[in-house]
Amino acid sequence: LATAVSFLIEPFTGYLSIALLYLLLVVAVGLRLRRGPVLTVAATSALLWNFLFIPPRFTFYIEKLQDAMMFAMFFVVALAMGHLTSRLRLSEVAERRRERRTAALYELAHQAAFATDLDTGLRAAVSLTESTFGAQVALFLRQKDHALSTVAHPASSLSLSEKEKSLAAWAFSRRIPLGKFTETLPDSEALHLPLHGRTAVMGVLSIVPPSGRSLDLSERDLLEAFAALIGTILEKDHFFEAFKRAEIIEASERLHRALFDSVSHELKTPLSAVQAGIDALGRQLGGD
Repeated sequence: LATAVSFLIEPFTGYLSIALLYLLLVVAVGLRLRRGPVLTVAATSALLWNFLFIPPRFTFYIEKLQDAMMFAMFFVVALAMGHLTSRLRLSEVAERRRERRTAALYELAHQAAFATDLDTGLRAAVSLTESTFGAQVALFLRQKDHALSTVAHPASSLSLSEKEKSLAAWAFSRRIPLGKFTETLPDSEALHLPLHGRTAVMGVLSIVPPSGRSLDLSERDLLEAFAALIGTILEKDHFFEAFKRAEIIEASERLHRALFDSVSHELKTPLSAVQAGIDALGRQLGGD
C-alpha cells in the first residue's frame, strides 16, 4: 500500500520524499508488530525505494554518490527506528502485563481480606482465577492430619481423574509445580501448583486452560503468585484457628485452677473443724 501511494505522489514530490513515507510505515509497523517483522519491513522498504524510485529505476545500481549516501542513511535509520519502536512496544506490553498482574493480585487480596469467612474467600479466589485465566480450576486443601484432601473444594469447577489427583498429591508432597506447561510430566491434563505458605504447603491449585491455549511466562508467574497468596491466606487462617484453640485451652486451665482453688478454700474450714474434733476425741479417749 505504501509503495502504491508512493507511485501516485512521486511525480509531485520527487523520489527523495518517498523515503519519508517508508520511514513512517516502519514506525507504524513497529508499534504493532514484533522486532523480526519490523526489521524485515525496514530492510524491504530500503530495497523497494532503491529498486523502484532511485535513478536508474528498476535496478539496484545507484548512479549518484549522494543517492548512494541517502540510501545508506535511509537503510540505517529505518533499521534503527524499527528497533526502537519495537522496543517501545515491548516495554508498553510489559508495563500492561505488570499493571494486570498488580490489579489481579490486589483484587484477590481485597476479596480474601473482606470475606466474611474462609470459605467465602476461597470461593472468591477460585472465581477470580477462573475469570483471569479463562480456565477451569480445582482447589485441594490440606487436612488436619496434614495430608492432602482427595475431594476438591465445593467452589471448584474442574473434576480431575484419579491419575490427575495422584499428580496433585505428588505436587503437594514434593512442593513443586508439575504437570502441563512444566518440565515434570508436561503431557498431563492439568497444571498442579502447591499452595506455599511460610512454613508449610497448605494445598494444591489445579488448573486446565481452554483447549488449544497455553500459558506464557507472565501468565505462569501470575498464576504462581495467585497460588502463593491463596497459600498465605490458608496458613493465616490455620494460625488463627490454632491461636483460638490455644486461647480456649488457656481459659479452660485458668477456670480449672480457679475452680480448684475455690473448692479447696470452701473445704478448708469444714475439714479443719473435723480435724479438730478428731484430735479432741482422740485426746479424750486417751485420758479415759
